Amino acid sequence: MAEKELTRTRVTERLETELKDRIRRGELKPGDLILSISELSRRYGVKRPSVQKAIERLQREGYLDSKPKSGVFVSDRFHKQQLRFYYPHWAAVGPVYEARMRESVGEIVRVDSHAAADVVSTGSGTARDWHHAGTTLSFNPWLAKHPLGKPQGWIPGLRDCYQSDGQVFGLPVYGAPLVVFYNRRLFQRAGLPVPHADWTWKDFAETVRALRSVCDLKTAGVVPFQDHFTYFIPFMAQNGGHLVTWDGQCGLAGRQALEALAFVRAVRKDAGGTISEGRELFDRFLGGGSAMLFWSAYMVHRLTLEAPFPWDWVPLPRGRSKATIVFSEALVIPARCEDRQRAWAFVKACISNASQDQMTELALPFPASLAAAKRYIKEHGPGYRAFLDELNYATSDHVHLGAQLLYAVNGAMSGFLDPKLTQKALKAKCEEASHLIEHTLHARKQATEQLIA
Repeated sequence: MAEKELTRTRVTERLETELKDRIRRGELKPGDLILSISELSRRYGVKRPSVQKAIERLQREGYLDSKPKSGVFVSDRFHKQQLRFYYPHWAAVGPVYEARMRESVGEIVRVDSHAAADVVSTGSGTARDWHHAGTTLSFNPWLAKHPLGKPQGWIPGLRDCYQSDGQVFGLPVYGAPLVVFYNRRLFQRAGLPVPHADWTWKDFAETVRALRSVCDLKTAGVVPFQDHFTYFIPFMAQNGGHLVTWDGQCGLAGRQALEALAFVRAVRKDAGGTISEGRELFDRFLGGGSAMLFWSAYMVHRLTLEAPFPWDWVPLPRGRSKATIVFSEALVIPARCEDRQRAWAFVKACISNASQDQMTELALPFPASLAAAKRYIKEHGPGYRAFLDELNYATSDHVHLGAQLLYAVNGAMSGFLDPKLTQKALKAKCEEASHLIEHTLHARKQATEQLIA
């Protein structure tokens, strides 16, 4: 008898949990009519009184409302109590956001569009585009009253990505630079020393040529490249070039940029293999066919779990100076947010030291807080010091361009690594991308001037 009662209780709890989850995910929206008590009783195999009690509990918690002779509907009371959060990469740090943040703001719900959110997690380019469009709030009023507003509290390479004209429009949660991962086994097989933190372009080019004998040159190549111009930006910056100079001029067709482009194309030719995209690029390295891989440091955790060979990482090879790009996420508050104080409380909780520490435990290689970063370095050894060094040498080209323009430049420069591409065709691509950048910068300047007027 006791076992039957326990089973019935568990089924009733499952009914409540499923209804709550469907409401939280937005599958059941305010005003939607749920199944009748009889239908729920048949579906879950419990008696009508048990279903009635479950519905009454959900009513008390604000999930459901009943209307005489009409049925039971999803209530709008629950949605009014929630903070709506848009975060496209939920899997990595979702547990932190869901569990810890409820302690400070109550219920949060993940929505499927930034247009419906009170708080949004996004990258620097998109955040900057939204800021220029006037669709996000400045954090300055809140930061003026909070220790987080002090510059020394943040890693400069991350903090600077989310500021413009004295306004802080996003608060970074974490970030990771572009680094080089390498397969120790293939270096040993080739009788080569592994790369070191201060290796140069010359070291990189010579290493690629020396590794050809132990790599799959038909598909993977020594270093699998992808046709994405973003990965070329740090090489250009290392050589003294910029997509956009600090005075707002396009520098893609300048001498420094063209020299860097020639170097990367020469290495790509020596590396062999075919151009890859996204997941295929990583899989070729994970399969042991490639000796090195350019990728965001986010991949540290995944390699730790999945790599069948010994591996490590180093910063990008340096040219005349150091430079990298940083892949980061920050929290922004849309201007249409109604409950701004709760939204700020949520953001503040996300970037607290406790949350930063927990996020790094979930394998996000670098927190945004300088204090959390120093603790991380102390715990994981001096090798991780290079993460901090790389972040402070980050180029801001992609920040000044903004996400939409960067995607357009990637399109204009598509195929720039193809060895069959002639110099004339390559020059034409650079000119097309330069015109695109100049046109967009001019249009943005005019829009800003009109906004000021």
